[in-house]
Amino acid sequence: MTPPVLSSPAPGRFAASTPLSADAALALVGERGLRLIEADPAAGRTANLLLVAMRREHHDRQFEPDWLLYWVAAAGRGVRRRLDRSSLEITGAPFAWGTIRVFDRLSVFNTYVTFGGTITLGHAADGTLVAQFASPAPILRWTGRDQPPDVRAAEAECFFARIMVPIDFTSGAEALVSATSPLAVYSAMLADLEPRLAAERALDAPDARLSVTVRHEATRVRTSDPAAWQEGRDLLVRLGLASA
Repeated sequence: MTPPVLSSPAPGRFAASTPLSADAALALVGERGLRLIEADPAAGRTANLLLVAMRREHHDRQFEPDWLLYWVAAAGRGVRRRLDRSSLEITGAPFAWGTIRVFDRLSVFNTYVTFGGTITLGHAADGTLVAQFASPAPILRWTGRDQPPDVRAAEAECFFARIMVPIDFTSGAEALVSATSPLAVYSAMLADLEPRLAAERALDAPDARLSVTVRHEATRVRTSDPAAWQEGRDLLVRLGLASA
């Protein structure tokens, strides 16, 4: 049986906000090597930001980033990219869903789970190379040093494992996911997770924190951006993970 060919939709909304200057981003990082800042529309912050400072010199702080790995989509396929202090500057280029892994000079690393967005890479006045990962979807703490994991991170990784099945066996599936907006990919995860958590509640065996978070987030996205929610639902259907 010949697998169905999926056409890709128009490129989604990857840009989350106007990038900060490298010096402004470095000021937010402060003495730490990296900082995750959640979106707060009430305060005028529309993007979730992961800021990573790769300084010229190390000062034996708790975690000093030296290099990092992240994913991009190239010709509809996922490609892993490396950034370090020798990298060229980047302004607002898309990055793909998957993980961002930040390493220190001892190869200790912190991992974040993402749904896509834009990356800006620039030098501050003191020569520090600052990476800004910005996304309209959450950037989730996962494994690593001095960071408690986000309750959604493991489920996001499970969701990505699920969508690897159609990616591996259906022509065009990876390009389809890559062309979907970050908030819609996040919506697809929520829409995929909600029924399972509802079934667990019926069995009186839910993960309470996860269940409450997913219900809250699903309601928030459905209300604030119904188009992204529908795009996520459509993605599940087109991947064969949900019925129309």
